[in-house]
Amino acid sequence: MLSIIIINYNSQSLTLDAIRSIRQMTDGVEYELIVVDNGSSEGTEQLQQVEGIQLLELGENIGFGRGNNRGAEVSQGDYLLFLNSDILLRNNAIFEQVQYLDKHPEVVAIGGQLFDAEGQACHSYRKRLPGPLDDLCPKWNNDRNPGVQPLSVGYIIGADLMVRSEVFRAVGGFDADFFLYYEDAELCHRLSEHGELHIIAQAEYTHLESRSQSSQLSKQRFIMHSRRLYYSKVKPQYQWWLSNMLVTLRACAHIAIDTLLHRPDAVAYWRLTLSETYHLTINN
Repeated sequence: MLSIIIINYNSQSLTLDAIRSIRQMTDGVEYELIVVDNGSSEGTEQLQQVEGIQLLELGENIGFGRGNNRGAEVSQGDYLLFLNSDILLRNNAIFEQVQYLDKHPEVVAIGGQLFDAEGQACHSYRKRLPGPLDDLCPKWNNDRNPGVQPLSVGYIIGADLMVRSEVFRAVGGFDADFFLYYEDAELCHRLSEHGELHIIAQAEYTHLESRSQSSQLSKQRFIMHSRRLYYSKVKPQYQWWLSNMLVTLRACAHIAIDTLLHRPDAVAYWRLTLSETYHLTINN
């Protein structure tokens, strides 16, 4: 059996759409649905009325990884699928992933191909774990088009990450030190010690990420602090310093170019990145 775990935080409408999508598109798989509410201020009245799901209401926001760990604690499946609330299935993706794990015991975790709301391929994985070169040029570590054949990767985005439950428990689940972002990359680092991580293009999802400027700035603050934590746990110290140098160069270049092109939102974003990099470096 498969356990599908969804974190809900003030995203009740999205979560309901995700559940409908799972039920409409999934065939040939026995599964349970576990929704973990991280203390949503908007309430969970509609979710409480959905039949056939297990709703865990935590009463506080404990973060993405820790919330998923709580869902895993009550799960009964041989496989765990960690699915974002802003995910919709485009085909029988879950069946494709389960079937693949059934046939490939050497694979401990699997992800699918993600598309944005416009149908364009978007961030689904990285060939290698994130490192300094990704901070300079994220596109170098191809993460969008895996091709027809299964692809062995270093990191799978946590938006649609399916893991063997015994391996997930063996590595201790998500690291509770992370609140949001990079927890999936750090988990994949530990999972890779037990087997391979694969991406299959046959499993297709739509990822409805927010793109508003205010949310981008808030997101970037979380990312920068989680990035520091990730480097401290996974990478040697020199790579942290190298990463900061490359991020600083990239931010300065973008500020100069976007100022000339009169892009105030982009300038604000890169100034924030530069400021956070500076403070994280001197407070290391």
